[in-house]
Amino acid sequence: SNTNTPGIYTFYAECSSDAICRTPTNFVINALPTAPTLGTITQPTCATPTTGSVDLTNLPASGTLSQKVGTTTTVVSYTGNSKTLSELAVGTYTFTVSNGSCESSPVSVTISPLVTNTWNGTSWSPNIPKDETHFNENIIFEGDYDANNDKDLYGCSCEVKSGIVVIKENHTMNIINDLKVTGGSLTFLNTASLVQTNDVANTGNITYNRTTPKIRPTDYVYWSSPVIQTIGSFSTTGSLKYYYDLGWKAPSDLDVMAKGLGYIIRGQVDTETTYDASFVGVPHNGPAPITSNTPDKY
Repeated sequence: SNTNTPGIYTFYAECSSDAICRTPTNFVINALPTAPTLGTITQPTCATPTTGSVDLTNLPASGTLSQKVGTTTTVVSYTGNSKTLSELAVGTYTFTVSNGSCESSPVSVTISPLVTNTWNGTSWSPNIPKDETHFNENIIFEGDYDANNDKDLYGCSCEVKSGIVVIKENHTMNIINDLKVTGGSLTFLNTASLVQTNDVANTGNITYNRTTPKIRPTDYVYWSSPVIQTIGSFSTTGSLKYYYDLGWKAPSDLDVMAKGLGYIIRGQVDTETTYDASFVGVPHNGPAPITSNTPDKY
């Protein structure tokens, strides 16, 4: 008899010369334990980009819960009838329960990595990171990006691997975590912005352009650097420039512009005109505490 239907099946050993002389034996098929029920599945997010979680319910009051990923099987302890498994790395997990002799049917869940939206020089794939719904997706540039740059960008992190990438005027790159420029270049034109939510380290140089209104040769303009660079690499060597620290002080051209500190720099041309400035360096990020050194003064 070939069956997997739970129940009691009676078989007889019978004497071939006397059909009345026989001995019964019972073959018992126990019901399989009920498979775990998948509850809430949490995929990786920008806050936890490498791990997810799953809720398992409908577990037997007593039994063994097994978790298999790849070729590795582990026994998971639990109490009651439910279990939340957190910090699950990216991969496919199979869960079964056993009552000691029988194992349930498996249930599976896949923890997927963050989506990466890639610009290949012509188009985005798989998504266009055009609004806040893409904050849990990464951005990668692998080609020139200029003519199609007519929108704000949103992502968990951004990496420029190759290509000349230009963020146009009045547009913003909004990312939660870090910015990396490992190849190619990244330029923010006048009035374009880089906005980062978390205080994380950036890698590689960007170019951040700003244009002044028309200024006279004797005018001073306040500047504060969004990148790590010396003041001499930003302004004309020898031009008049100062910062305030219990009085006006003149920095050396070799001084790195302090994060968040304002510098005044005198007009650098002989006629009244605009001035195009380019900040080039690794972008600053995080808080920039500045102590007021003259209370009750402007």
